[in-house]
Amino acid sequence: AQAGAGAQLDNAVLVDNPDGTQFGGGNLVVSVAGATADDNLVIVQTSLVTVVGNQIFHNGYLFAEIVSDGSAGSALQINLLSLASTPRVNDLIEAIHYQSTSPAAGSTTIDYALTDAELETVSQSLALTITGSQAPTISGLNTTPSINAAQPGAGAMRDKRVRVVNPERARFGE
Repeated sequence: AQAGAGAQLDNAVLVDNPDGTQFGGGNLVVSVAGATADDNLVIVQTSLVTVVGNQIFHNGYLFAEIVSDGSAGSALQINLLSLASTPRVNDLIEAIHYQSTSPAAGSTTIDYALTDAELETVSQSLALTITGSQAPTISGLNTTPSINAAQPGAGAMRDKRVRVVNPERARFGE
């Protein structure tokens, strides 16, 4: 699945394939343990990784194809093509985000399985803690202002002590 939001799972991935065979012919499978229809794994486009239909490009080069899109609790399964090098797979894994249509506080496990060109597979798990939705807050607001309607500019009063905080860093109104 392709989207523009969600929580990035890891921004410092280090994939290594010391035998030098790269990843063409292998695959990447990412899944949420105990997933429900609310759980989604998505590929968020970056300056290097882009998705068109089921094709994944790195800096304009096709290197992978989506087999299963990670939506509604299903695993995100990606076949790696001949141009799937270590740096491209690193960037792809960093572009994977978790979304929930019904976020609830708790924890879950994200499982990764990466298979290289020689069909050797390595698995790794990531513990994901979900803090739930946090409402924005407003503090320092003068709740009893007085304005003299006869003054020029009446109604253009500001309160310099107002502070608006949005812990989820989402835009208001979305």
